[in-house]
Amino acid sequence: MSNSMFYPCSTTRAEGSRKMIALQHRSSSTPAGTSRRGGVFAALQVWLERREQRRALLNLSDPMLKDIGLSRADAWAEGSKPFWRP
Repeated sequence: MSNSMFYPCSTTRAEGSRKMIALQHRSSSTPAGTSRRGGVFAALQVWLERREQRRALLNLSDPMLKDIGLSRADAWAEGSKPFWRP
């Protein structure tokens, strides 16, 4: 489970948005031939990853948030969402 999109790097806000869209797309699609049980486990994995990423986002300092183009309010708005909400 990677949290790389929430750590400071040279990623622009647009690149971060594309990564989030890719993550959302991956979480909303189920590969062909996946059983219902596999789909449930995939959903659980996405939820756990999302929860971990949101907690990491809330723990970033203000300078780190500034590096990735977010304010403390943006971080709080995203970090306070429940894990099941994209």
